[in-house]
Amino acid sequence: MFKRIINFVKGFNYTRKLNTQKKCNIHWHTEIDTKTQFEGCNTVMPHVGLTDCKIGYMSYIGNNTIFFKTDIGRFCSIADNVTIIFGEHPSSVFASTSQAFYFKTGISYQSFVKNDYWTLEQAYPHADKENDRYCIIGNDVWIGKKVMIRSGVKIGDGAIVASGAIVTKDVEPYSIVGGIPARHIRYRFDDDDIQWLKKTKWWNKDVSWWEKYGEYFHDIKLLRKKIEEDNLNGTEC
Repeated sequence: MFKRIINFVKGFNYTRKLNTQKKCNIHWHTEIDTKTQFEGCNTVMPHVGLTDCKIGYMSYIGNNTIFFKTDIGRFCSIADNVTIIFGEHPSSVFASTSQAFYFKTGISYQSFVKNDYWTLEQAYPHADKENDRYCIIGNDVWIGKKVMIRSGVKIGDGAIVASGAIVTKDVEPYSIVGGIPARHIRYRFDDDDIQWLKKTKWWNKDVSWWEKYGEYFHDIKLLRKKIEEDNLNGTEC
């Protein structure tokens, strides 16, 4: 109980520091450890749990969302009740899905095997094992309410995940997916515009660039035309 109080105080002080120094709007009623990094101008709603995560510039996270060792890019919009699904079990060949028959030590009170027949990476797959990341969410990603994302999944830049979806495999950039399990519905733009966006990587620009071109973001054709014209004239920021 005493340790929990100490952790709460640490988290509260860390949140206050972020709100002041990084211009964030993080609700005090959250559980955020000091390993979690915020790039700035982030909003985090109440009852959010973040452990060892990286949150990109201007991304926001809705109520009751929980992430663990997850990288989230810039300008992401994450709704309420989004979670990562952890814990895979063997579903073929093995006579049982219980850990008692494939881990010599595990969460079960007793094991009946002398060797491990399933690895921790199989049980808890990484999206980036080298950097110990269970999930990677790209830039400008919109994730709807009550989405569940399987550990080990990467969601590409510009993707949209419909509310209530269960994402079990990687999502392509600028793809719209939905359903249980989540399936590809369509792409947000035609292939030519997608390739242009992927090349432009507008989310890596600076504030002066966003201020100059922000008024054109309501129409990708206008945005592209304006930037291409400025490139020819040598006047792009």
